Amino acid sequence: MEVWQSPILAGPLVGPPVVADLNGDGQKDVAVTSEQNVLYIGFATPESPRWVKVELGTDVRSVPAAAALGGNADLTLLLGTETGRLLFINGKQARLNGSLNVTEELSKATGRFEQNNPLRAPVAVGDLNGDAREDLVVTTVTGKLITFDGLTLERLWYASSSGTSRAQSAAPVLADLDSDGLLDVVWHAPDGNLMAFKGTGQGKDRSMLLWQQQVQGGTNPVVADFDKDGTWDVAVAGSDGTISVFAGATGERLWRGKGGNPSAGSVLLLGDLNADRRLDLLLPETDGKFTRLATNSTISKAAIVWGQAYGNSEHTGRSRFQPEDLSAYHGYIGASLLLIVMTAGLQFFIRRKRSKLV
Repeated sequence: MEVWQSPILAGPLVGPPVVADLNGDGQKDVAVTSEQNVLYIGFATPESPRWVKVELGTDVRSVPAAAALGGNADLTLLLGTETGRLLFINGKQARLNGSLNVTEELSKATGRFEQNNPLRAPVAVGDLNGDAREDLVVTTVTGKLITFDGLTLERLWYASSSGTSRAQSAAPVLADLDSDGLLDVVWHAPDGNLMAFKGTGQGKDRSMLLWQQQVQGGTNPVVADFDKDGTWDVAVAGSDGTISVFAGATGERLWRGKGGNPSAGSVLLLGDLNADRRLDLLLPETDGKFTRLATNSTISKAAIVWGQAYGNSEHTGRSRFQPEDLSAYHGYIGASLLLIVMTAGLQFFIRRKRSKLV
């Protein structure tokens, strides 16, 4: 473990830092937001970290994300503002490269004048429509979700919820829920609706809802293969500590159980915690303890499926773990069953033939 210290950090920090190679030197750097409307970047060096301060010039209470956009190898830091703008900061040069007025784009998409759309959750990043370009999924505290092409910043589709019962909109999660090879979007909206959307949408400004369930308050959703079918499922903990698991493709509730009293800002963590090749769920509680729930879903020994609040150290809402491809296994089982049936049939035929001869 390495402990970094900074002589320039000031003010309460907003959420966990991004950890990524921001300047392309092969070393992991960090970026974290301060409530003093500053982004601090620490570049790793052989001696000690080199810290840079980026004055944002606007109110910011959001957690950053980092991604390579538009085919550019350099990472861009994505940061939302309280006025509904998305800032693009060059991670290597530590400078503001531009912004996108998300509130204005929401007004165009909805046909209504939108205002007061603070962006606080990190932006999820992934290829939603199969064009080999990263797209952006942005959520607002006011219960809006909108997606953009990561290269052109053209609107793709948007969705909304009916209320704003939480001050912090849950971060979106990306995973291929329906096994079509494309990423889909899972969002726990401020009004408690847990919704899954087709990543491609239905065309310009039109979302396609795959399913929804009601889960009041609680954690960001997380994804893993709970029912051992080789595809992603969705888990979330409600504000009462109840943990629910839903089939990713259909939204069917697979399991529900009491998990304790989650602390504010808790996140479900998933992985093989005791090296028995079984998937475990870990939920932090208000008293500083943890609830661990074991499942019978098998994974690689000591594998981490969802080990950070926002999926990975870049905060892009995706797990680096991939569910095991069970097609070969299912094929083997099918062939074995067929062989057993054929063997039993042959033995039956031989016995009948012998009985006739006798």
